Amino acid sequence: MIFSKLFRKKKWQSEKVSERLAAVAELDKDVLANKSILHELAFNDGDEKVRRATLEKLNDFALWWQAFRNDHSDNIKRNAERIIIQSLTGVRDTNLDAKLKVQFIEQCNKTQLLERIVFELNDEALTLSTIERLNKDVLHFRAITESTLSDEAKLSLLANINDMNQLKKLAKKLNGSLLSHVEQKIEKLKLDAEKPVKLEKQIRLVLAQLNALKDKSDFSVIAEKQAEIENQWQQAVNDIDILENEVKTELLAKHQKIVETLERIQAPLKAQWQQQQAAELLTQEQQNHFEQISAELAAVESKITQSIADDSEIEQSQLSNDINTITHKCNEVSLNDTNRIELLKRAETIFNRANQIPKIKQSILLAKGLLEKLQQVPIPQDLTSLNAIQSEFKQLKKEWQHNLKEVGISLPTDIAGEYDRLIKLRDNAISEFEKQQRQIFNQIRRKIPELEELIKQGKFNNAFGLYKKMTFWYADLNDYQKNQIARNWEFLESEMEKLKELQMSFSNPKKQELLADIKKLAETPLVDPTEQAHRVRLLRSNWQSLGHAGDDQENELNEEFNQFCEAAFVPCREHYKELEDERQANLDAKLLIISQLETLANNLKSSEVSSWKDLESVFVKLTKLWRETGLIDRDKVSEINNRYQAILKPIKQAITKHHVSNEQAKQALIKQAQELAAQEMDLTQKSDKLKGLQAKWKTVGFAGKGTDQKLWNEFRAVNNPIFEQRDNDKKQEMDAANELFDTHMAMLSDLKHSIEDVTEINELRSIIDQAEQSLTQVKGVAKPQFEKLRRIVLSITKIADEAIAERRAKQEQQIYVDLFSAVEALVEGKAADLSQFKSSWQNAFNMNSKQDRHQVTLMMEITAGLTSPEVDKAKRNEVQMEMLSAKMEQGIEYNVQELLESWLASGIFTEADIELLTRIKPIFIS
Repeated sequence: MIFSKLFRKKKWQSEKVSERLAAVAELDKDVLANKSILHELAFNDGDEKVRRATLEKLNDFALWWQAFRNDHSDNIKRNAERIIIQSLTGVRDTNLDAKLKVQFIEQCNKTQLLERIVFELNDEALTLSTIERLNKDVLHFRAITESTLSDEAKLSLLANINDMNQLKKLAKKLNGSLLSHVEQKIEKLKLDAEKPVKLEKQIRLVLAQLNALKDKSDFSVIAEKQAEIENQWQQAVNDIDILENEVKTELLAKHQKIVETLERIQAPLKAQWQQQQAAELLTQEQQNHFEQISAELAAVESKITQSIADDSEIEQSQLSNDINTITHKCNEVSLNDTNRIELLKRAETIFNRANQIPKIKQSILLAKGLLEKLQQVPIPQDLTSLNAIQSEFKQLKKEWQHNLKEVGISLPTDIAGEYDRLIKLRDNAISEFEKQQRQIFNQIRRKIPELEELIKQGKFNNAFGLYKKMTFWYADLNDYQKNQIARNWEFLESEMEKLKELQMSFSNPKKQELLADIKKLAETPLVDPTEQAHRVRLLRSNWQSLGHAGDDQENELNEEFNQFCEAAFVPCREHYKELEDERQANLDAKLLIISQLETLANNLKSSEVSSWKDLESVFVKLTKLWRETGLIDRDKVSEINNRYQAILKPIKQAITKHHVSNEQAKQALIKQAQELAAQEMDLTQKSDKLKGLQAKWKTVGFAGKGTDQKLWNEFRAVNNPIFEQRDNDKKQEMDAANELFDTHMAMLSDLKHSIEDVTEINELRSIIDQAEQSLTQVKGVAKPQFEKLRRIVLSITKIADEAIAERRAKQEQQIYVDLFSAVEALVEGKAADLSQFKSSWQNAFNMNSKQDRHQVTLMMEITAGLTSPEVDKAKRNEVQMEMLSAKMEQGIEYNVQELLESWLASGIFTEADIELLTRIKPIFIS
């Protein structure tokens, strides 16, 4: 009893829960020694309330995480999970810095926890990486449709979604740029799905075009066309790997065969073509020689005329040499006889005309004068300016040509070049305006009979409007064109004047009578609103038929008549409005349906159908809407119905044709399946090929009501026996895999439970090796089963590693316990076995550094962050200042291991050292 009072347990070691709870409340968590105590209570105390209170006091994220993983209390686990979530989402402060937060998220394997917090991490990059790591469709969907992530982040998530159904769901939830991006992906997936079919059609079309060249006989056309088709083939064949191997092999072989056939057929055609090319090349060479010698003769002519223009002497010897050289060349080079004779005659003519110098000089002077006049002719900017210069311009061109003909020799190059430049500048503008002028002239000639007919019929308004337009057109004609229609135009002007006088003579008086009638109708409406409306329309029709007198009185009458019309129509407006609106709405609806059907029919003609199912659905909806749409105006019923029936026919025919095509395709697949089922081959290979046929079946569209289901039943009857046999084989394999899985599960369970009974680290490592080795022996089990085994192996490895770490920690603690026991034995004068300690400690026991052990103790307490007794306060401050000076001046920093060796080496141990030993023990033993 006396000993129990002298050696009372510390409060935190008490058997009473209340005292341990009180100790938790009293312990200062910032003291290093207390931290070890609190950690012990948090994870090893037997009472749930103590562990929870300790965790609350420490309030450290890492400790809450450890409790969530390892504590056996469900309440503590739930509370730890709640606090972890609050910490990660910023609701609670548990000393969780950003780096630790990222590290935890990256290493955490608790999927359910991560799913709960992923959208509340307040870090977009971390949220994105977590979503990618979890890799669940539902999280991607929520992130894109419900989260507060930026559009840029959502677009990055969208990049990983390629499932058509998922994208269609997203399209219903999104808008703006995200919706546009999803729609683009959907469209791309559709195009990718259709690409093999389109590519096969494209390649077969190219091959058909290439094959058709066998019937051609013109080698140049064949070669050009073949090069073009081969280019198309190369572009198409770049993507041929997307086709099935059988189709790919067939198409490549067909191409090779066609090319070889073409080479054989084209061989004689090519030889004939080459002969023809040689003849054409000779002709072209002769033409080039002719043009070259013609240019040389022109140059000689130009020299002669230039000498004349410069009033210089012509060198007859040089001229003779030039002409002789050209004549000699005519006889040497390749020329046809006609061209050779022409060039020789021209050379002789040039030589003879060199003596006609006065005539040539006169011609040059005349050309210069014509150039000066031509420069004064402005370039036309419109039809008016064209009419002003046209006759003069034509006359100057005519005089120039006459002058050339008279001289019979080329003019100097500068004069001829200047003429060509001036003519080209004006010809371009004149040609364009003359084209416009001809169009206007032709238009007036067409409209003259039309205007005469309007005058005969008394259609004043139309006649006046057309005549006004024609007067503007007439002003733009040239004199020649005006002369051609002068008689007709004068007659029309006369008739229009008469028409104007006639209209003014009876228009306004008649309008006075109609004005009185409409006024009476407005002031005294009829009982029947239908009749009232009819009378108003009749009076307005009569009014409009009177045309326009064009004076001020007519404007006043028109305004007054319109006001009375409005007043007269008020009583019947509401009565008809509802009926008109309803029938108009029905008409608009039916016209819209017809328009949509027309669009549908036009698309069927001009392009391929991407989805017959959608097309048929749209067609059924439109025909149903037509039947449900109400009445329209009687006068439009026949026209609208005829249009509707006419547009239905081609669509129905196209759909029927498509059904027949699909029926034939499905019958072909049934035949292939029957042949495949009858073959002797591996069951898995046969199942895979039947699956391929089923995939093709899905790509074939609807084959018509009644027919489609019948074909499917027939197709399924062929497939089912094969798949049932395959399923039985798979079941046997699965049973064997399950048995293997159960065996290893039991083995791993035994290994996991054996960890608690093992004390040696080598045995724990053996358990880890056995667990890891088991994963290499479970080939053939399902992926989920393998993952489960892998998780258990990871769990065993983790628990065993923690046990190894725990045993190592105890071993390290025991070393210090043995060390301090040896010190106590030496104090008591007993012998101590020092050989078990490391050499640096053994040396320290045998040394006497003459250091003050008390001072070293203070240094150890300062370094470890422990408090010292109150009596040592002044001494501690002094030691602390010395340590700080050593650090600042000499860069010396102390650690507790070095100081422990100094403490052991501070001379012989005495009774006074027992107190110092007690003070340093908490530094090394927790």
